[in-house]
Amino acid sequence: SLLAIGEDIFLHIGPQIKCDKPFLILASEFGCSILQHIDPVIQQDKELVFAIVRRNPAELCHASSAYQEDREFLCRVAKCNGMILAFVQMAQRNDPELVWFALHQNGLALEHAPAPFRNDKRMVLAAITQNSRALQHASLQLRDDRDVVQKALSFGMDGLEFASLRIQRS
Repeated sequence: SLLAIGEDIFLHIGPQIKCDKPFLILASEFGCSILQHIDPVIQQDKELVFAIVRRNPAELCHASSAYQEDREFLCRVAKCNGMILAFVQMAQRNDPELVWFALHQNGLALEHAPAPFRNDKRMVLAAITQNSRALQHASLQLRDDRDVVQKALSFGMDGLEFASLRIQRS
């Protein structure tokens, strides 16, 4: 399969295939970096960019700034792939709704949330409800909060190792 070549595939294919949307989406599922290799005109296809970025959030870095700054677009991606939070600009990381969508989809996205969100009990509870291991990215204060730790433990013992020493010993 050509997809086994990875990103080098774009050095070996013709312009027609670089415009083939189903092929580009399929290649993104294999982790190929797509957006930096395709025609700028095709990059303006919002649905194509959405399909690629939701499968591979790192692609956001190669999307046009219009998409990188489009709150609606980013929230839509976050609902499908919370790890988009790792790739959005800092200004967008401060958007509570974007962070909320990301944490509901993937609790481990809490790692990429700004400190105020990692110290927000509601946000942290949303994250650990999705993945108890998200407790490791909560603020020290919330890792020392019995309610928060208990909630994490109700979803699996994985969270205990991330609780404060005080709570681990009790």
